[in-house]
Amino acid sequence: MRRFVRRAGGALPIIQIGHKAPRASDPRAPALSALAVALGGATAGGGEAASGRSSRLYRALVDTGLATTVDASFQLMKDPYLFVVEAHMRPGVTHDRVERVILDELDKMARSALTDEEFGRARRQMLSASAFMTDTVTWRAMRFGQLLATQAATSLGEWYDRLAAVTAEDVRAAAESVFREKGRVVGWFVPEAS
Repeated sequence: MRRFVRRAGGALPIIQIGHKAPRASDPRAPALSALAVALGGATAGGGEAASGRSSRLYRALVDTGLATTVDASFQLMKDPYLFVVEAHMRPGVTHDRVERVILDELDKMARSALTDEEFGRARRQMLSASAFMTDTVTWRAMRFGQLLATQAATSLGEWYDRLAAVTAEDVRAAAESVFREKGRVVGWFVPEAS
């Protein structure tokens, strides 16, 4: 694991944790998209990654007063990229504490499958966001171009079917394969008075 600290002017402390993740053409890509939703939530138009109140990280960080926002994302890229978790912390909360909470949640995802209720909610959010992203001609063209350029799928229907076929165990296995200490980079932003 590597850690870097950036000190500069700013309002709130931020932590980002990135794990090496596979390219979009990897068979784990749909499960990693579902994993991002389970951890961070999904909103229509935001792809498969945006903060959501029912997500694991929101409940662990925002509901407990440790952070103001949290996000988990897996981007469809042609080359291997990162699975990123980011939290904007409340003033007075330490980076160490938030990092421990995030890593604990990631470890839980790698060890145990989502409950039926949790998986059902994440699946519905992911499929709804995916469908909404293709609701207009412009977004349909952009998404189709992304799927073709990254070799994630050869059609919108194929990608949707791959997302719909993901199981709770697929999500757990994807988390286990990606959330490894060796492939982790942690970044802390520490605000300082200008």
